[in-house]
Amino acid sequence: MLPLVEIPPFVNKYAEGYQDLFSPEQFEHFKRYLTGLFVSENKTIQAINGAFVNSVRLNFCMVAELSDATGRYGRSTPFHWPTR
Repeated sequence: MLPLVEIPPFVNKYAEGYQDLFSPEQFEHFKRYLTGLFVSENKTIQAINGAFVNSVRLNFCMVAELSDATGRYGRSTPFHWPTR
């Protein structure tokens, strides 16, 4: 697989609906994480990071924060995705 140097346009398009749920920095990490889930053959954090060039790699702590936002790992208030 070729290394990723930017977020693909389709990820930017579909992520727009969730922008108000994140800070600007978190939203960028969210889009990188989504990109990795869509295009990486191996869906692990290590593989997703390996797909990006160094300047856009995910911060592992940010991934943990995203995981908490989805209600996993014991978060007391579950996250609910907005409905349309």
